[in-house]
Amino acid sequence: MRSISTKSLLVCLASVAVAVCSTGCVTSGTAAGLHAEQFSPGGDLPGYSRASDVIGGQELRATGVASTSDALHRLRPEFLRTTRVITGVPDADPMTAPSVYVNGKYAGELNALELIPLAVIEEIRFLRPSQAKDSWGAYCRCGGGVIHIRTKQG
Repeated sequence: MRSISTKSLLVCLASVAVAVCSTGCVTSGTAAGLHAEQFSPGGDLPGYSRASDVIGGQELRATGVASTSDALHRLRPEFLRTTRVITGVPDADPMTAPSVYVNGKYAGELNALELIPLAVIEEIRFLRPSQAKDSWGAYCRCGGGVIHIRTKQG
């Protein structure tokens, strides 16, 4: 049976670690201090958001659609997906859609997006339920997350 020296074993393990890290870092975008949002489409264009949970007003208007709802369907359909929520109530609907907030105030359910003109939107940001509860408190209407719209006036 051949024995492997400690130095050879450490070199082998270090090589594997570097290979695994470089693969993970490149796919997650953390190599050389870069973040994943810097690689998203439109990231280098002025007025376009780099983060996947934020859409700038200029990017919304560039879609050429008439409503905020249509723009979200085209740019970030994942913002509009329902989430399964465990409530502990036997007959409660386990699927919850995101709530819409405008300038920090509750505006309604997803149908409220039809009432907000694209021309006045500065940015739209999606917050997951835990992030929304941090912003609006434990009793906010945010079980499915929040689509937070910041307008030019707000």
